Amino acid sequence: MILNGLDRFESAISSIALWALVIVCFLQVVMRYVFNHALSWPEEVMRYFLICLVFIGVSSVMKINGHLKVEIITLFLPKKAVLILNTITSIIVAAFLIYTIWLGIEMTMLVKEIEQTAQSFEFPLWISWLPIPIGFSLSIIQLVRCQYAAWQDYKNETK
Repeated sequence: MILNGLDRFESAISSIALWALVIVCFLQVVMRYVFNHALSWPEEVMRYFLICLVFIGVSSVMKINGHLKVEIITLFLPKKAVLILNTITSIIVAAFLIYTIWLGIEMTMLVKEIEQTAQSFEFPLWISWLPIPIGFSLSIIQLVRCQYAAWQDYKNETK
């Protein structure tokens, strides 16, 4: 139930970020080419929406095990060896995610401490750093979820 809530949260945030990105981009195109007056803020706003979309979207892709991987070795290994290799890979990925979460939190807090704002409008920049630790935290949850499901599938097949 909690995982379904996380899935809905990821989908909602990603959808909102994508739609906002498209709308702001469309607005800038109309303003520039129809009214011959480009706005100063859309490029920066689009960058923040894209950051949000990418880092929250990483978790959604992790959920479906859709990240790029080289599978040539696993085609020739037995199922249990593939599962063990995938588990080792997942541990390495989790270590990277934990390290990146830690760095993301540090950077977010640093930007908040210095009270940095966006260049083209008054927006606290620490908010734009939040998708990094949030997205990677959600990614760890999805990574554990996928590994657990893979081990459960293996146990069910060997019975």
